[in-house]
Amino acid sequence: MRDCYQGARIIVAGLMAVGIVCVAGAQGGGALRTVRDGVYTTQQAERGAAVYARECAECHGPTLQEDDGAAPLAGSAFVGVWKAYSAGDLYERMRKTMPKESPGRLSAREYADILAQILRVNGYPAGNTELTDRMELLKQIRFE
Repeated sequence: MRDCYQGARIIVAGLMAVGIVCVAGAQGGGALRTVRDGVYTTQQAERGAAVYARECAECHGPTLQEDDGAAPLAGSAFVGVWKAYSAGDLYERMRKTMPKESPGRLSAREYADILAQILRVNGYPAGNTELTDRMELLKQIRFE
């Protein structure tokens, strides 16, 4: 019985520590970022530009702003729609619906690279760390 009590105390202490870390992150400790924080690298966006040209430009156009039935991926119309969402929301939308003829067929890295290119074309700054393809981290990156 004493071992169960000791185990319960350890679990409660661990949960309290996790709660403290979560509260610290929510109060500006670094958990939430925006696309203005340099969340991709220039090299990643360059890879994304190549994949975009091959897989996306036919519908979305070479400048990401053409509207031949496809939603623009750059400019005020794009930013206006996505400013209430996260990078994870856009990544998930791309992965589940694009390319139109066979959604989800690109690698996780290719989708992240395309997202980096979209951010670059929209004028968001590059940084020193590549944009991840991990959804839990992408969900923490907000558009503005």
